[in-house]
Amino acid sequence: MPKSSGFINIFTASENNKNSARFSSAMHIGEYSFGHIALGGKAYGNDVIIRGKDVKGWRRKESHKLSLDDLKGVLEHKPMKLIIGTGHDGCMEIMDDVVRYCRENGISLGVLRTGEAVERFNMSKEKGIVAALHLT
Repeated sequence: MPKSSGFINIFTASENNKNSARFSSAMHIGEYSFGHIALGGKAYGNDVIIRGKDVKGWRRKESHKLSLDDLKGVLEHKPMKLIIGTGHDGCMEIMDDVVRYCRENGISLGVLRTGEAVERFNMSKEKGIVAALHLT
């Protein structure tokens, strides 16, 4: 899969996805710049995953490759939409197992450079959205 190809709605989320109703995209990203993000009045200097009002630091097994194992804790909650920020310059590569999992589980997948992913996340009002953001 390309490293970053703008927003791509690869799959439409399943209407049967009831688990995602537990969280909303109420968190607003205040600021993003290379290596820095501000959320809910708090600054982060490492990659983050945002699920509802929950923000967690995030590391991958391989720095610029995103595999299904890197998202296990998030995907078990069955989000309706997964927005992946591939970094400032779009260097993080999305592995095929991530795409396959989303397709098989009815998760809408968006892959963008992180600045664009932040804008898309902030515009999204529906529930069940998760953002996985690589900051550099």
